[in-house]
Amino acid sequence: MKNKRKIKHNLNRKQDKRLGKRKEILLNRELLKSIYYEFGMIKGAKHIGIGIQTMRRWLDKQEIERKGKIKYEGGIRNPNRLTYFISGGYMCINKRSWKKEIRLHKYLMEKHLKRKLKKTEHVHHIDGNKLNNDLKNLIVIPNTEHLKIENQIKQLAFKLYKKGIIKWDFNKKKYYLK
Repeated sequence: MKNKRKIKHNLNRKQDKRLGKRKEILLNRELLKSIYYEFGMIKGAKHIGIGIQTMRRWLDKQEIERKGKIKYEGGIRNPNRLTYFISGGYMCINKRSWKKEIRLHKYLMEKHLKRKLKKTEHVHHIDGNKLNNDLKNLIVIPNTEHLKIENQIKQLAFKLYKKGIIKWDFNKKKYYLK
């Protein structure tokens, strides 16, 4: 029994030596909390000079609520938790119970219409901003109409270019207003 205690105590001493001055930061709850909330998990761990798992353990030890931590309900992950991210320039959402991500503008329009969109329908952003998902900026149109609208926008851009209202930047390879 005594040998096991000595070995365990020696391991703790080795851990103390490895952490060194970092342990002072980890033991100071307010300092650790401020570093975590300012830098986040990964950058905060790098700032202190520890691994991400060590950062997680110390946050839990110090009872600091983690940002974006998954809440467990009865030992099962919450299947209704939504995750937001950007894909292809569009804001997308994902729910654990879904099999794939859904673009937010389609999801919002389906909720607004209280039905699923047909395969022949398209949700169009009126102002062209893919991240502006305000219902006033969204309209449901048939796919064929959407193609016509996209072609109209291109034709307008070319007319504006010919009139000198917009210009082409050869370095950035983009149109811009004069």
